[in-house]
Amino acid sequence: MNRCQRDKFFLTTLLLIGQAICGLSTPSQPDIRSLYFEVISTQDKLPNSVIRCIDQDSIGFLWFGSNDGLFRYDGQNYQIFRNVPNDPASLSFNYVVDMHLDREGNPWVLNYTSLDKLNTRNGTFRHYHPLSQDEPIDLGAVYQIAISPEENVFITSVRHGLLIKAQNDSVIRMLDAKHHFPEIAANLEAITWHNNCLYVGKKHEGLFKITLSDDERSIAGVEKIAASSHAETFTILIDHTNRLWAGTSDGIILYDLTNGKTQHFRYLPPLNTFLPDREVLSLLIDDRDNLWIGTRENGLSIAAIADIMRDGE
Repeated sequence: MNRCQRDKFFLTTLLLIGQAICGLSTPSQPDIRSLYFEVISTQDKLPNSVIRCIDQDSIGFLWFGSNDGLFRYDGQNYQIFRNVPNDPASLSFNYVVDMHLDREGNPWVLNYTSLDKLNTRNGTFRHYHPLSQDEPIDLGAVYQIAISPEENVFITSVRHGLLIKAQNDSVIRMLDAKHHFPEIAANLEAITWHNNCLYVGKKHEGLFKITLSDDERSIAGVEKIAASSHAETFTILIDHTNRLWAGTSDGIILYDLTNGKTQHFRYLPPLNTFLPDREVLSLLIDDRDNLWIGTRENGLSIAAIADIMRDGE
């Protein structure tokens, strides 16, 4: 499940909670003012209040990555996975930067020391560390992960650019970008996978399309698709009409993968009514073609994509 899908589940769950409590039938357009949102906190046995990522497995269990470990929630209880000193089969570091489930429902957990994979059958972790020219290196400041259908795990890094944990490899390796593709050799942030390509944000530069080789183990080409000279990229999603939406520290960048057209929606009150804040941390498109916008300072906003596109013309 990709980031868009797992955010969609989480928000859909909140809507269903609201409808159940308020006695609402499913409307064509939800009246957000009438919805009741249930807040789950540490007082409700949530192990940590800082939740950085959410995913759901095929059984229905929810997985949370936090500042203090990985948690699985079955609707009543939490199973907690943390680092245990002197136990190499435990989580290597409790601060979870990002997390995704693979096709078998095993969580891949990214932290500042390694990439960990949890075997859900026996509850043990396997740890993958980075190498450069067969020498160990510091993983450094990492940002996000994306998993391809071939089960290759790609990692964005401030220091090393793009890294890969290939399906049958036991270590993390740097994709050779420094010599051939220096434009993506460092400062990479948000990432998503789409049609054998990676789309990444680079700090203070914009969005790049990375075309991979057939075996996904090397870079075939790099193309800058959108400029953003002073922004950080927090999240990227691609919708069903082949448009890329990027949440940045300077609003939303919209890039049409079909025709190459770019639009930039900035926080310009009172002109821009759908964007509540300059810094857009998360994005979701629901099944009614509404765009959910999570911001740093001003909460959550919802806007119909048709209205956004009409106003942007």
